[in-house]
Amino acid sequence: MLSAVYQQASFDRPKCRRVDTDNRLLWRFNRRRLDLEAMRDALLAVSGRLDHRMLGRPVDAAGDPRNARRTVYGLVDRQSLPGLYRSFDFASPDQSAERRPRTTVPQQALFGMNAPFMLEQARSLTAWAEVAQQSDPARRVTALYQHVLCRRPDATEVRLALDFVAAAEKGRKQPGGSRLEPWQQLAQVLLLTNEMMFVD
Repeated sequence: MLSAVYQQASFDRPKCRRVDTDNRLLWRFNRRRLDLEAMRDALLAVSGRLDHRMLGRPVDAAGDPRNARRTVYGLVDRQSLPGLYRSFDFASPDQSAERRPRTTVPQQALFGMNAPFMLEQARSLTAWAEVAQQSDPARRVTALYQHVLCRRPDATEVRLALDFVAAAEKGRKQPGGSRLEPWQQLAQVLLLTNEMMFVD
């Protein structure tokens, strides 16, 4: 873990890419998407809802949006595997599998945009004291970025976020709008970013 190879980030370096386009010499880390369990637990942790209790009975991790137990405690029904598990490449519980396939399908994006679980995380995230108590909108954007992505937003990101919130405010007044408040919508957008869902 202390080696230079292990500590590589996924950032591109043109000089290295010219020598080794396939990254066989490991001059950078290959980006990888979080698997279902890590993604769900990361979303719960960022929103401040992750239940750290150890041991216990299996829970309905796929069907209950308010369930905050770690995904490893989720009930796996061999006869009726939940659609969430199937969408995110969960291994078949009926056979041994050396590795999971890695697919990108529309159901994954639809889960992020519409699932009650995701809406619950966005609501919880904006209720955090560090975010909710910021009266200045730009500082609230900064607090969200720091909490979700562990970095400060640049000036362009702050401007885009404030524009997004302003547009969401206008959209609330129209019928058929989002079930989330404008700041909760911004929180949901940050939770769905590649920066959150991929390990660099």
